[in-house]
Amino acid sequence: MTTAAQDNTEIIVKRDGDRDLEFQGVLLGSGAMKNGTGRGTDVSIYRTAAGRYVMAVRAWTQWQGEHDSHRATVCDTPEEVLAWLRQDAGGALGPASKEALEEAAGADTGLAAVLTERIG
Repeated sequence: MTTAAQDNTEIIVKRDGDRDLEFQGVLLGSGAMKNGTGRGTDVSIYRTAAGRYVMAVRAWTQWQGEHDSHRATVCDTPEEVLAWLRQDAGGALGPASKEALEEAAGADTGLAAVLTERIG
């Protein structure tokens, strides 16, 4: 689940209304959703060199007079990652978040474990 030090790079994630996040880490997965009206959402999931997770969401627009927005948070567990992605999208896992989580699960066994809900 950890990444070799040579794979880590310096990353800065923007946040509106708060300090930006700066860390050594790797991008595990990303997803994008375009709604066909000149707006969309990009989601990125990172793992820090210390093993924490950073989720970054950029809601973008191509409309004059509107501005992109940036949200991000830090989580300690894959379960927290899933919960934050759901909460950020209004209670359900949005398409960009699901795409990012699926890609990240290929690089992180902890995230792979929360990708599906196993029932008995």
